Amino acid sequence: MECNDDLDLNPPVIIVGTGIDKIPLNGREERKTNFLKHLNSAMSKQEKRRHFRQPHFLSNKYPSDNKQEFEELRTDIFRKAKALSNWEENLPIRWIVLEKEMYRKQTETTILFSEAEGEKPRCKNKKVILYTEAQCLATECSFPDVQKEMSELDSFLKYEHEIGNIIFFKEVREYIVLDPEWLVDVFRCFVSHHYNGEALGMPEWAVLDETGKLEDVLIEKLLKKVPSLILTKHKQYLLKLMEEFGIIVKPKNEDYRNDIYMPCMIKPRPFQEILRNVDDESKHWKKSSWFSLVFNFLPPSYFNHILVSFVKNQQLFHNKNDSNLSIYRNIGIFQLNDTGSEILIICLSKNLIAMQVRQSKSDDVCYSYVKDQLINLVDLIKQRYRINVTYEIRFKFPGGSLSDNVGISYDEAMEKSEYRCTDHNKMHLCKDVYRSWLK
Repeated sequence: MECNDDLDLNPPVIIVGTGIDKIPLNGREERKTNFLKHLNSAMSKQEKRRHFRQPHFLSNKYPSDNKQEFEELRTDIFRKAKALSNWEENLPIRWIVLEKEMYRKQTETTILFSEAEGEKPRCKNKKVILYTEAQCLATECSFPDVQKEMSELDSFLKYEHEIGNIIFFKEVREYIVLDPEWLVDVFRCFVSHHYNGEALGMPEWAVLDETGKLEDVLIEKLLKKVPSLILTKHKQYLLKLMEEFGIIVKPKNEDYRNDIYMPCMIKPRPFQEILRNVDDESKHWKKSSWFSLVFNFLPPSYFNHILVSFVKNQQLFHNKNDSNLSIYRNIGIFQLNDTGSEILIICLSKNLIAMQVRQSKSDDVCYSYVKDQLINLVDLIKQRYRINVTYEIRFKFPGGSLSDNVGISYDEAMEKSEYRCTDHNKMHLCKDVYRSWLK
């Protein structure tokens, strides 16, 4: 079920009263008014009345006498249908039937023995159902071969997920979230900054704040704040969902694979302070230029998805001074090879994402594959979350500041042989600034 800007529920229901010819002309308006009053009284405060739209009254016995009414009805149906998000999509009728059944499942009450703090067993709407329950509902709605791995049911669930009715990922298919708002409440428990009083008695808060590591004791404490959540049933599923949404991540590093990190909750630190640890390790190493994507607008959550993806696929740089991995708020430092002779720094500045590679050898190495990985990720996130952002490729010399978006653009670098660097106030060869990133 969808809700439009006027809080009406979809799909729209247009009530058509026929047989108006049987009522004397002078009594028709009174009969219409009485009918609407009766309907209003019968529906009372029921949520389903939000489906109703403007009623129509006509005669199907003498359609020639009611041409205007039929035309108004036809126009109204067309206008309401055209306003729906799935207008002109060719969907089987059984999909609509199953959608209604899942909505009924969500609104039916059941006794929930929640483990949320202070919540006693009571009747509440269902927030989550098992995938096997959806299979049973689909079978009742004449879906074919629901037990197949690539069934029509999965196509239906993917569609419902995309229009925002449910939350469903094929990679985490054990459960289906019927109420996306409930999932927002779950996520809010993890990313809220209003736990100052409670944090005093839990060292796990300090660990999260300093390193981003989310320890199991803290996970369970936070999940107990969620209404209608059964910890023993839903915990692992919700953690997998948080991974799918890029909120938490498990590092690729062998000794840390079972640890959970939440980069967005790490306390911010100055960029130069973070780089100091890397500088100690790579003082005499060769530095590439900075490769940057400069955006017209860049939400912080966008970079968080980028950072999480790199953490999944690249080993994080390990600080020798302590046991911490080099993952920070808006910064990640990675090893590009097993020997640790190539280090990638990726960071967020004002409306830009920048990367630099440091290598122990003095050879000229091209890291176009890393550049392509970043661009592909950005485009994938744009498509997946339908975020309309544009970006421009720019380069900066190794010692350049990231506090501004100045540098040389891709087009300039291709057209010119040299340019004046504003950070050093001297001329540089263009090929020196882009050869680390372009083949």
